[in-house]
Amino acid sequence: MRIGLIVDGQAEFRCIPKIIRRLSTPCAILDPLYADMQPLAPVAQIVRSVKGRVHILANRGVDRAVFLIDFETRATCPGSWARLLEDALRIAYEGLSISEYKVVMKTRKFENWVLGDPSAIASMSGRFNVSASDLERITPDKADHVDAAALLSKMALNKSYDKIDDAERILTKADPLNIAANSRSFRRFLRILEIKKYGNQSRRP
Repeated sequence: MRIGLIVDGQAEFRCIPKIIRRLSTPCAILDPLYADMQPLAPVAQIVRSVKGRVHILANRGVDRAVFLIDFETRATCPGSWARLLEDALRIAYEGLSISEYKVVMKTRKFENWVLGDPSAIASMSGRFNVSASDLERITPDKADHVDAAALLSKMALNKSYDKIDDAERILTKADPLNIAANSRSFRRFLRILEIKKYGNQSRRP
């Protein structure tokens, strides 16, 4: 299985490869491509925004195209919305050689995944202070349910949290399985990448 990724942010573009290189999977996973997917845009607009990137993946012989997009403030079920977008992508690009289109909703944003391994954040003691109450808000399995951007900003010392540079520093240290233990949406990502521990389910860490 050859997997291609399309992401909706520059932080993801920089950081996802650092996560992928520490995963054990039978699949060949390409480094991500960036597309201007607006998380709250209508499905048709998102489908159009990835056209060029989808064609690049097809030319690279990808079997499964995976789209990472923030769920943000949508009120619907993340799974239902992901399936709706998957169906639209499949119909729009059915003439290409890609056999599967999968959508992963980051609940609610990429920062919730960055927050998922608080031990990695705490190890950067000159940059972040992780209090006991902060830890209780993240673990166990709570990272998808907090305002992650606000919490990371609260933890940051000396200067404001930088959503790209700080995310890259944290995810260079983070253990993907620690993130998975605290984020169901990240577990779904691992399941789609065929990580053995989450091969059959993503509900339980």
